[in-house]
Amino acid sequence: MADFQSNKNTPSLAVQPTLSAAGFNESPQDQTDRLMRNISRYDFKAFSDRLRFLHHQFTNPSLNQEDLWKSYLLAGCEMFSMEEAGFYKVLNPTRPRSLAQSDGMPAMCETVENTEKWLEIVGLALQNSEISAGNLSAEQVTMSTGSGVEYVPTKQYFAASVKVGEKDFGVLLFLSSSTSEVEHGELDRETLKLMAEGVARMIELRNVQPAGGSLDLEHFATDGVSGLREYMERAALPQLYGIPNRVVEILVERIGTQPLGIDHIAETLNLSKRTLQRRLQQQDLCFADIRDQVRFHFAIEYLIRGQDSIDSISSSLDFSDRTSFTNAFKRWTGLSPSTFRKLFRDYA
Repeated sequence: MADFQSNKNTPSLAVQPTLSAAGFNESPQDQTDRLMRNISRYDFKAFSDRLRFLHHQFTNPSLNQEDLWKSYLLAGCEMFSMEEAGFYKVLNPTRPRSLAQSDGMPAMCETVENTEKWLEIVGLALQNSEISAGNLSAEQVTMSTGSGVEYVPTKQYFAASVKVGEKDFGVLLFLSSSTSEVEHGELDRETLKLMAEGVARMIELRNVQPAGGSLDLEHFATDGVSGLREYMERAALPQLYGIPNRVVEILVERIGTQPLGIDHIAETLNLSKRTLQRRLQQQDLCFADIRDQVRFHFAIEYLIRGQDSIDSISSSLDFSDRTSFTNAFKRWTGLSPSTFRKLFRDYA
């Protein structure tokens, strides 16, 4: 049975921090399938859809950083006709650290030593250019099977240097073992450059500190105002199961692009509105509370990380107008959206 919060200023649906919108026990393949459902809504042959995807990722990131990175990598594989991808922080030329990988990247690299060797080769190529593409040949890496027979792992790569604060930070690397050469034209190169810049910007935003030194966000509060960390915990996506979890998942997929009414969600689930309401009531839940929690989650992200106006955020969250959004946000936090943004934006 669901537990309900008593605080009148927040949505009534109790939540716990989650690893993903789908819940705690999600396998890597389930996570990939969930992210790919969202990615499939875009036509990556069109540059406008590539930009739209990158914009949505940048302005509407999930609280779960793993989802954000993996979604970037999976989308890049689709855009560039590559098989696997990884994002590596290069501590020094021989000791890179993996920050994110698509499912098959570790197997494709075979060993840590080969990953390091490949990144060393790619890093040299990136010294003279932000973008590099080519093959990892027999002269560069040779692997050995269990029987001791050597073989050549022909890998095509497409990579970009990620710079944070004008300094080299890491490498965004896409690999393919396809026997036919993958050609990357100006569209792909421009897209990869934008992806690398977006990754760098997200890292900068997560690392930014206010002028004058660091600040404990837990104690950045005044009378009647909580700390940012507490607000973000309150706004975490719900950990639910079964049909309620699917409702959360669909709402997350539709945020900023499609209506969030119960009729639309029920139709996506191939259920009638009454059946969906009954299924939720069986777990002592209601659709309005679930939707409010998802809206609250993304409202926080829009306000402190995005550039959109309050009117635009109201529309993205499928409120009828700015006043409705403002009233809802005041119920959740005790603050207006504009006041919340002024208080916390520079400290996110």
